Amino acid sequence: MTRDDAYYERLSAAVEAHEYTVSGPIEYGQPAPHHGGVGEHREDSSMTTAIDSLTIFLPAPSAERLATALAAITAAELTTVPAVVSDSPGQVHTMHLDGTRIQVVEGAAPAAAAPEQIALQVSDPDAAVDRLTDAEFTVETVPGDDRVAGSLSVSGVRLLIVTAA
Repeated sequence: MTRDDAYYERLSAAVEAHEYTVSGPIEYGQPAPHHGGVGEHREDSSMTTAIDSLTIFLPAPSAERLATALAAITAAELTTVPAVVSDSPGQVHTMHLDGTRIQVVEGAAPAAAAPEQIALQVSDPDAAVDRLTDAEFTVETVPGDDRVAGSLSVSGVRLLIVTAA
């Protein structure tokens, strides 16, 4: 069995046992309209899809740093509570954004899981950049893309501050 096969088996078992929460790149914003099944488009559909919660696992101190940056971008209140993660002490950093709960879990996890990039749409990007600067983050501009007000990399995750359309 190769190393990749062994990793996949352990990861699959953790996902099936609900010991691992898969997370990935998201774009914060209005929910997308639901269009039915594959290849099916329904004009009359009033259903929407929204992200209820997103959980990101990172080791300390990376988790706290990422949670602080996300809270600074969104102006969300950040709460931190001690927790036991995979039988090890850790912390859970939680914020709520328009009905979406984002948790950044710090400590030993079944597998470190963080999206490569998160784009957050904010109504006042200048204020978001100011909050990040106040929290001692460096925000870079993204030449050639008027929608992106700023970019920074925190704990291996690229954060984009996207202007509202």
